[in-house]
Amino acid sequence: MVSIVRVLLLAGLVGGCYASSEPFDDDEDAAADAGADADADADPDLAVVDDAGPEEPPYCGDEKEPRSTLSRIVDGTESFDPEVVVLEEGQVLAIGAMLSRDWMGGGFSNSCTATLVAERTVLTAAHCVRSWAGLARPGDLRFAVGRDVADPEHVFEIAEVHANAEYAPWGGGAEQARGDMAVLILAEPAAAAVPEIRPIPINRAPLPEGFLGSVVQNVGFGTTAPRGGDNTLRWWTVEEVTAVSEFDYTVYGGGVSSVCFGDSGGPGLWTFPDGVVRVAGTVSWGDPSCVDYDHFARTDYNLEFLLPFVGPEDPCGGLTWEGRCEGTDAVWCVDGTTYRRDCAACGQTCGDAGPSLGFYCL
Repeated sequence: MVSIVRVLLLAGLVGGCYASSEPFDDDEDAAADAGADADADADPDLAVVDDAGPEEPPYCGDEKEPRSTLSRIVDGTESFDPEVVVLEEGQVLAIGAMLSRDWMGGGFSNSCTATLVAERTVLTAAHCVRSWAGLARPGDLRFAVGRDVADPEHVFEIAEVHANAEYAPWGGGAEQARGDMAVLILAEPAAAAVPEIRPIPINRAPLPEGFLGSVVQNVGFGTTAPRGGDNTLRWWTVEEVTAVSEFDYTVYGGGVSSVCFGDSGGPGLWTFPDGVVRVAGTVSWGDPSCVDYDHFARTDYNLEFLLPFVGPEDPCGGLTWEGRCEGTDAVWCVDGTTYRRDCAACGQTCGDAGPSLGFYCL
C-alpha cells in the first residue's frame, strides 16, 4: 500500500458518579430539626426545611460490571483514521496476511491480505486462492496475524478453502470483481490461540446512499511501491468512494495513496449508520500506479456465498465487553445486549478505565 503520509493514527459494581458519604447521625439530625422548629416559632418568616438526605445523583445510563483481568495487545500506535473508523485492538489484530507456500515447496510468504470475520472464518479474495489451475490446497496456505508478519503474533493453519463459484479467473475488464471473494476456514477457533482477537463483521445489507462519496478505511500487507518489493508490515490508507456498481465499488487514491500488490483480499472498512464498523468489500483489482482507482468486491453482493461460513449476524455488531467511546458515551456489549452510559451527564469523560473496566466514564 503506497502511503505518502501514514496515519498513526475494581472489585465491586461501579455505580453512580458521586462520591460515597458517611452515614447520617440520627440523634444529630433530630437535634437539628428541633432547633429549626424553635427558630420557626420565634420568627414566622422562617420556613422549616425537612432534611431529606443526600441529593439524588443524576442518572447517566447503564452501569458496568468490572472484571478482574482483561487481556490486551499493544499495537504501539493507532494506525487507522479515527475520523473514519474506530476499532478495538482485538479487531485490528483480526486483519492479517494470507501466506502462501513458496513455489519450491519451502517456507511461506505473504501473498494477500485477509480478515477474520467469524470465529473460524477468514475473508479474502477469490483470485488469491483460485486460478486456471484450480483451488489452492489448505496445506499450502496460512493466516498470520500481528503488525509484522515476519514476527507474527500467531500463524494459523487452514482446514478448508472455498471460493465463490461465480468468480472467473480468466475474466477481465470491468467484470473482474464479480464474485471475487473467498474464505479460509481455520483449523481451530481464532480465540483459542489468540484470546484477544475479535472478528470484524461483514456488511449484509445493500450499501446505503451515503456510502457513495464517503471515505473508507483500507488496510493491507501489500507492497509500499508500485514497482513491487517485499513488505511484511500492515499499512493503512483512506480513499474516497467514487462509484458503486451491483457487485463492486470504486475508490480513488487521489494520486497520493492507495492499495497495491499484496493488498488483494484486504478489507474496505466503513462505519455504517448504526455506528458499527463493518467490512464493506475486499480489494479485487486496481490501477498499476497504486495511487489512483481501485475496485472492491462488495460483501452484500456475495452474501449468498458467505452466509454458510459467517453464520447469523452478531447482535453486538462486533462490539465487545471492553467497549469503546462514542463521543462522550461509553458503549459496550455483554451476551448480545448493548449498554450505553452518558459520561457527560455525570460530569465525566469517556476513556480507557483500565483492564477491569475497559472503556468507561472517568
